[in-house]
Amino acid sequence: MKKYTIKLIAVVVGFFMLAGCAKEFLDVKPEGQITPEGYYSTPERARELVNSIYNNMLQWDEHTFSWIGISSISSDDADKGSSAGDTGADKDKLDNFTEGASDISVNEIWVANYRGITRANLALSILPGIAIEQSLKNRLMGEAKFLRAYYYWNLVRTYGGVPLINSVIDPTNDAEVNQAMIRASVDQIYNQIISDLQYASDSLWTKTEYQSTEVGRATSGAAKGLLSKVYLYQKNWQACFDMAQDVINS
Repeated sequence: MKKYTIKLIAVVVGFFMLAGCAKEFLDVKPEGQITPEGYYSTPERARELVNSIYNNMLQWDEHTFSWIGISSISSDDADKGSSAGDTGADKDKLDNFTEGASDISVNEIWVANYRGITRANLALSILPGIAIEQSLKNRLMGEAKFLRAYYYWNLVRTYGGVPLINSVIDPTNDAEVNQAMIRASVDQIYNQIISDLQYASDSLWTKTEYQSTEVGRATSGAAKGLLSKVYLYQKNWQACFDMAQDVINS
């Protein structure tokens, strides 16, 4: 009996030693916690994931006073109101083109739009691996890419070339962190915007395909409309005309 016990132990130890040499044996997925792909694998939660990108539009620093300063006061479409001595923190500088990188409006628009891009990148990293109906998955990915394009659209018009970040950055990876701080060219940013909008225009639903509870989500027409405007800024007149005509005909 003792001899057989020793042999059994030797076989078991040998098995684990051989199995330990295989990388798959060591790379065990955590079973005591929910993965993002598992948590969002229902249509309702998948929508919530994309809703977080839309939610960024409601944030104060995205579309309120700083954006009015950057887009309207700088262009003389608007003037700072209130009393003559009220500068609006830096709105007088925006009006006179003397603003700097440390001024609140310049900083807030940068942070707000990259926050939206970060949420879009996170959604796009999770959506491909979740178990929902394919057409809904494609639509949600189209919404995420439409919104990412919109946020880059705000950035490139405001700052010109900016860092191009189209994936989730690993903060422990120095190469990824350093790459995220390199300024891309204006053309590179526009190419990313066009790529995202082309995907969105093909993947998003038309307005009539959405249920009444989902009114306000990006549609294929919205993607084509924004893409037409992007072509206009690039002076690609024919592509602008064609895309705008497509929207009108729809």
